[in-house]
Amino acid sequence: MNIILLLFYTILSFNLNPVWAEEKHRRKGLNLGFYEKGNYMGIFSNLSDNEQIELGINYFKVPVGKFDIGFSEDIKIKFSSIGTKLNYRKYIKSKDSQGFFMQAGIELNNSSLYSKIKLSELSYQTGNVVILCPTCDSLDLKIKPKIINLIPNTSLGWSKKVTKNIYFNSSIGIQFLKIDKATWTYNSKRQLPYFVRDEIDKAVEEINSTIKNLPKIYPTAMITFSYIFD
Repeated sequence: MNIILLLFYTILSFNLNPVWAEEKHRRKGLNLGFYEKGNYMGIFSNLSDNEQIELGINYFKVPVGKFDIGFSEDIKIKFSSIGTKLNYRKYIKSKDSQGFFMQAGIELNNSSLYSKIKLSELSYQTGNVVILCPTCDSLDLKIKPKIINLIPNTSLGWSKKVTKNIYFNSSIGIQFLKIDKATWTYNSKRQLPYFVRDEIDKAVEEINSTIKNLPKIYPTAMITFSYIFD
């Protein structure tokens, strides 16, 4: 609730005018680009000479590499993100959607780091003995904030007119994000051998110990090209 109030006061600090602009100011456009959660597409409309509101969506799914998370081998991790953003943007001096601007927004997002681990391809140690489990099925390991996470953000940006209808935009700022604990699901009705379960529990406990110490404020950055409809 405190985060939502902070976002509310941030918007107020931009001197948001509650009265819609006259029709001649209602320019509309399309925004395409990339930010820290992946590809981005947004549709915006001018509220006044120097104010805009934008609704956008993002989707991204990509492998990020192999990591040592406590198993006998490094594990392949993938990243996925899907969500929608609502942004309010105010240009500081320009009345032509150029120059520096302040932006405040709220994002509904479902992002996760995840992996499907083939337990039958790993080895497990109990005492001084190394054991294999050829009959073990796969394991789903996920690290995600929430099913749907509400992420307030604020940023400072800069826009430059490239042609009559095309603008280049960039911004950098902060976002408030809480990451929940890692969870795992075994893809079988059969019970895991104790030595496999023990190793999984130790690995997940180590991951969650790291997550517990993570901050709740993270940087956010975006680069886009916008097209103004005539």
